[in-house]
Amino acid sequence: MTVRSRIFSASGAVSPALGSALSLGLRVAFALSLLPFFLASVATQIDGFTLTDQAYFLILPQYMEAVAYDPAQISWPGHLYVALGTLAEAVLPVLLVLGLATRAAALGMVLFIVVMSVTDIWFHGVPDAVVGALLDPYPYALILDQRLIWCALLSALAVVGGGRVSFDALIGRFRPASR
Repeated sequence: MTVRSRIFSASGAVSPALGSALSLGLRVAFALSLLPFFLASVATQIDGFTLTDQAYFLILPQYMEAVAYDPAQISWPGHLYVALGTLAEAVLPVLLVLGLATRAAALGMVLFIVVMSVTDIWFHGVPDAVVGALLDPYPYALILDQRLIWCALLSALAVVGGGRVSFDALIGRFRPASR
């Protein structure tokens, strides 16, 4: 048994038709609810093929404050971090909606959401009333509960993959059968 089959063996309990329907439903839900959020965020971070000051402020708020909000003073690892974060936020959601590299994109988005949440909470100083506590009874404390739901949706996609209505399936039709 390969590592891949051990990790994704949970999807074996779901029939292919049900798994495909689940995948399509999850990808449509993501496209309708979260894709606009991520694409709107990316739109504030790029100008043509360059990163905006806003990208640096969103991703490295304390560093930007330390350099008087001048991205030119950020070291190369900071520039790389901002560029990769912006690229991930732009590409991973689109891959998910298309069903292309679905499992990897879903896991990448979970990691992205964790990093985004840590940045919001620790570096942007979001108030506790907005952060909330995990599974608290307050609907207006959104960050932890809301992003837990996002990660649950993405984790399900990581398990079931792109399904039959995806670019993953289309590409799979042209791959030689494994032995």
